[in-house]
Amino acid sequence: MNKFLDKKKKFTSILAITMVLFSSFYVFASVKTSDLFGDIKRPEEEKNIEELESEKSNIEQKLEETKTEYQEQVKLYSKQEQELANLQVEIMAQIELIEKTDIDIEKKSEEVEAKKLEVNKAKADVDNHISALRKRLRAMYKFGKTEYLQIILRSENIVNALTRLDRVRYIAEYDRNMLEELKYLEQNLEEKQAELENEKKGLQDLKEIQTQQKEDLEASYAQELVKKKQISENMEALERQKQQLEAESEKIAETIRQMQIKRVYVGGVMAWPLDYNYNYITSFFGPRAEPIPGAGTNHGAIDIAAPSGANIYAALGGEVVYSGSLFSYGEMVLIDHGGGIHTLYAHSSLRIAKLGDVVNKGDVIAKVGTTGRSTGPHLHFEVRENGTRVDPLNYVVRP
Repeated sequence: MNKFLDKKKKFTSILAITMVLFSSFYVFASVKTSDLFGDIKRPEEEKNIEELESEKSNIEQKLEETKTEYQEQVKLYSKQEQELANLQVEIMAQIELIEKTDIDIEKKSEEVEAKKLEVNKAKADVDNHISALRKRLRAMYKFGKTEYLQIILRSENIVNALTRLDRVRYIAEYDRNMLEELKYLEQNLEEKQAELENEKKGLQDLKEIQTQQKEDLEASYAQELVKKKQISENMEALERQKQQLEAESEKIAETIRQMQIKRVYVGGVMAWPLDYNYNYITSFFGPRAEPIPGAGTNHGAIDIAAPSGANIYAALGGEVVYSGSLFSYGEMVLIDHGGGIHTLYAHSSLRIAKLGDVVNKGDVIAKVGTTGRSTGPHLHFEVRENGTRVDPLNYVVRP
């Protein structure tokens, strides 16, 4: 029984040692394979980069929406200011109309008062004439018809008598005409006074309308001021929201940058990015003569001559973080190799690798061309350390 237990323990120990050796070999093989192909090792926490990029994209979308809404509020604010300015003009014009109407009312009141004086004077003249006429009538009534007989008897002759009678009739006719004239004048003046009173009343009614219009305009102005204040508050809130979103986006971007820098670079020596027979460097890294007008004199890459359509290879494994056209680079591909190391391939005629692709060392990623600012077909090859361009010959060996 003891011998059986001893054999069992011995077998268990041998099995454990075998598993450890196998595990060690597997780990060693994995590391060597990684070193050979130059793949990226990502710490476990860096799996969140995609999530952070998505979150950053959502924030930037909200930021764009906020900026658009802010611009709309700016337009509304400008429109509101114009509306307020227009209302101010209308209010001032209405005030001027009211002031003019006040002046017209004052003038009309003076005319009414002057006409009242004329009417009163005419009434007084009528009253005085009527009073004198009444006195004469009473005297004539008192003397009766004998008065006419006495006028005839006292006359020197018939002509004189007739003349005296004509004078009496003339006086009576004059009194009647004068009375009618005074009555007509009084009536005319009263009508004119009434007309002026109506005109004054019309001006007073007009002033009431103008005053009401002014009050309505002032009420509208107050409402528009409230709207303007609300728009201003909306703009302030959107500005705060915009700043907050920008800060959040920048914070996430910085987190991503730090996480990308923390990626472990295990690539070693990079591969030549073209076929070995294309190894003539037309322009080295560093100061150079200007190949084309306006080009920089400090060359941050190496230019390798090659015919259009020649294959461009990934110098090292990594993730394509840009694939597109960019300014003087023309059609270009940018690969992130971890640890802040990037390689850039410019002036290509055709991009094969796309944004987000994970490529291995030696994969065809593009074709040689002469896009962007270029004097002829060639590969513009850059290596960057944490964004700073360095001499690619520190990483690659020319065949």
